[in-house]
Amino acid sequence: MRTSNSSPTANPESQPDPWERTSLLLGGIWIIFLAFPIITAWTSEAALWARVATIACLVVFAIVYMWGYLDTSWTHVARRPVAVIVVLAVLAAISYPVAGLNGPLTCLIFIMSYSIWAFPYRVSMGIATAALAVMLLVVFTSGETAQWWFLAALAVILGIGLTVARTAAESGERHQETEKQLVMAQERERVGRDVHDLLGHTLTAITVKAELAEKLVDADPARARAELAEIQALSREAITEVRHTVGSLRARRLDSEIAGATAALNDAGITVAAPEDVTIVEPRLRMLFAWVVREATTNVLRHSGAENCWIEIGTSRLSIADDGRGATSPFAGNGLRGLRERVEEAGGTLLVSTREPGGTIVEVTA
Repeated sequence: MRTSNSSPTANPESQPDPWERTSLLLGGIWIIFLAFPIITAWTSEAALWARVATIACLVVFAIVYMWGYLDTSWTHVARRPVAVIVVLAVLAAISYPVAGLNGPLTCLIFIMSYSIWAFPYRVSMGIATAALAVMLLVVFTSGETAQWWFLAALAVILGIGLTVARTAAESGERHQETEKQLVMAQERERVGRDVHDLLGHTLTAITVKAELAEKLVDADPARARAELAEIQALSREAITEVRHTVGSLRARRLDSEIAGATAALNDAGITVAAPEDVTIVEPRLRMLFAWVVREATTNVLRHSGAENCWIEIGTSRLSIADDGRGATSPFAGNGLRGLRERVEEAGGTLLVSTREPGGTIVEVTA
């Protein structure tokens, strides 16, 4: 729910509260009505010092009233609104000897309107109802109902209008909070997919190279050392990429993903046919296709047992096929399931099918 805080310790990066400006407008637009008790006070037969003091009192009333809107809360009873209500009530009473009923009755309208906007809903309605009841009681017991009925009518209309505005504002606040929670959930899912895709691919490549180095350590020590050096490089790259992903600072490059996938597949003994030029792909799809290449080739390395892999690209199409054992349940794992969500969020379609005479085809169209 909404709160407004002018404390210097507030987060400077937080978004401005649009309802703060709205509440100031809704509250300030009625200030003109204080002209009536001010005119009444000035034209009264009281001593000059009393008239000046009453007008000063009403000016202070207006200042305190507007100041109160700078710190209101819809979740709890804050100290400032309580103090503002007390001060406004005292100033309204002080205006009575010179301004007559015009002073406190007009001030009660402001007290009612401020209370509607300054407290949790039940407290607001309680104070506003009490203020309106006091006003109506004074009007109908003063013997001057014909003179003051318009103020009572104005109070009722204003109270209804502000209550509707308050209800709409609270509804908007709840909607915004729901949207924020949804965005945060989507962002957590996105980061989870990114980390999974990054680590899944890199750790698979490291595993393949480690197995190769183990086989070569006696037969070809120099080649084994080279594979170990590449493992170190991949580990450092993985650390860097995870940091960039968490910080949302990194965008994948399609050409580097295809090159990296080709190298990893070749190291695993899988022959790869891949395009060298990726400029035919629409720029808006290159990052998406880079993720598809990474996840799909990771699955080829892990599960396919393939000897060959084909990567084909078009303007808005990507296909990765292999001649392995085929996918029995294509979306069972987190990788392809997360990838499908990513593709659908981008407005594309991910299709995983069986290749004849054997193998799997992963195809994305957007």
